Amino acid sequence: MHNSLVNHFDWEDADLHCQIGHHLLQGFEPLNRFAIPVLYHHTPWEELKNLSLSPQEKRMANLIFLADRIDVMSAAHYGKDILHTKGEIVRSIVSYSGSYFDPEMVEAFQKSEAAESFWIALEGHHITRYTWDMGRFESKKLLTIHQLKQFSLILSYIVDQKSPFTAQHSTLVGRLGHYLANRYGLLEDQCDKIEIAGFLHDIGKLRMRAMHLT
Repeated sequence: MHNSLVNHFDWEDADLHCQIGHHLLQGFEPLNRFAIPVLYHHTPWEELKNLSLSPQEKRMANLIFLADRIDVMSAAHYGKDILHTKGEIVRSIVSYSGSYFDPEMVEAFQKSEAAESFWIALEGHHITRYTWDMGRFESKKLLTIHQLKQFSLILSYIVDQKSPFTAQHSTLVGRLGHYLANRYGLLEDQCDKIEIAGFLHDIGKLRMRAMHLT
C-alpha cells in the first residue's frame, strides 16, 4: 500500500487506506469529525463534488488529497533540488484541476507556492518544528482515560503496520500488560495506564523509520 501511495498518482485500491483511516477515527470522539474527509480523501473532485456530503467535508477531503499528492511528488527532492523541480510539480497539479482537484484549491496552491518559503517549509525538520510549536497551544479539553486508550490504539496500529513482523504486536503487549497488572492486584486505573504504555512502547519506531527514509 505504501509503495502504491508514493509511486502512483492514482491506482485501483487507493481507497483501502482511506477506509482504514475512517475506521480508526470514527470511534474516537475528539477526532471523529475528520473521519468522513479521510474516507474520501482519494476521491477525485469531479466525483466528490456530486456526493451527499457537506461543502466543508468535500473541501477538507480534497485539500488532504491535494496536499498528499504535492508531498508525494516533492518528497524525493526535499533537501536537494526542490526549488528547481517545483515548476514540474506545479504543472502536474494544475493539469488535474477540475478532475482530481477543486479548481479553487489549485488556484490557492498556485498563489501559495509562488514563495520559495512554501517549498522550503515542507522539508522534514520544518514540519517537526511546526508540530512541536502546535504542542505548545493549551487545550481546554482533557482526554478521559478511555479516550486516551482509544488514541493509543490508533497510534499502536500505525506503528505495527510499519513492519510485516509486528502486526498487532503493540496491541497484544498492552492487553497482556493490563492482564498481568490486574493479576498483580493493581487498581483498575493503574492497569489502564500500563495498558496504554504497552500500546505505545514501540512508538519510537516511527521516528527511526522516518530517519531511515530520509
